[in-house]
Amino acid sequence: MSDKREADHPKIEEAIVGVKADVKSLQQISSSGRAAQRKREENHAQKAFSALDAALEKHLKEEDGGGPPSKSGQ
Repeated sequence: MSDKREADHPKIEEAIVGVKADVKSLQQISSSGRAAQRKREENHAQKAFSALDAALEKHLKEEDGGGPPSKSGQ
């Protein structure tokens, strides 16, 4: 049975691996990686815009006293 202290501190080792692939496969992997990165960036931007929109809506409701917006000229 292993000592509990060994489980708390795993041994970290370095490994070197090699991969063989043709150019087409490597290009596909690179392309997929770039597409995933673009999608993450779009998602981050969309999340930021949504948060900004929610904050603006909240501010406008507080400023108006929480009621529906008044129509001018009535």
